[in-house]
Amino acid sequence: MALKFIIIGMGEFGLSICKQLAELHLEVLAIDREPEKIQIAQSIATNAVAVDATDENALKAIGVNKYDVAVVAIGTDLEASVLITLLLKQFGIKKVVAKAVTELHKKVLLKIGADMVVLPEVEGGKRLANSLVGPNILDSFELSGDIRYVEFKSPKSFFEKTISELKIRNVYNLNIIGIKRGDEKVEFVPAGDTVIKENDILMVIGEMNDVIKFQEKEKIS
Repeated sequence: MALKFIIIGMGEFGLSICKQLAELHLEVLAIDREPEKIQIAQSIATNAVAVDATDENALKAIGVNKYDVAVVAIGTDLEASVLITLLLKQFGIKKVVAKAVTELHKKVLLKIGADMVVLPEVEGGKRLANSLVGPNILDSFELSGDIRYVEFKSPKSFFEKTISELKIRNVYNLNIIGIKRGDEKVEFVPAGDTVIKENDILMVIGEMNDVIKFQEKEKIS
């Protein structure tokens, strides 16, 4: 089952994460206390709600406990950032990622239980979204329609096996178009007898749904 996400704070950073997750066809709940920002998010996220995320009862009413990953994309209001992170952890959300604006802010967020804290530039939203969907996804972009190019580290189940043995196209509906190995040159269109190594980066083309199913099956982390 695909992960479900909550993004709190519809500033540029929060919106950039929403857009990327939406492109991956994942369920996203966007939250902000300003109705104007929620109007923008409504055209991007699966659901968008204007509520004060520091209000425990409001979070309970919209069912935040039903989501797997939450991103607290609030930067300037440090008190709200800390309180929301605490509430989300109390609701039992498996992974809470919080945005910090200073190293001290980051230390506080980690101290109160945030699973991951970032000090991002706006463009970092895409990279963060990819890491939330699949921690080993290194790069991802749309080619056309639902077809995407994705780079990820090879899973343990692939080590020392050939592409032919793995039957990647038949089993996973994905096509390996290249392999990156350290500082070596990229091997494009690798042969069937190519052996996958531990630190290989696989360059893959396929539908994002198939990529996500592959990651869940192989437990890439």
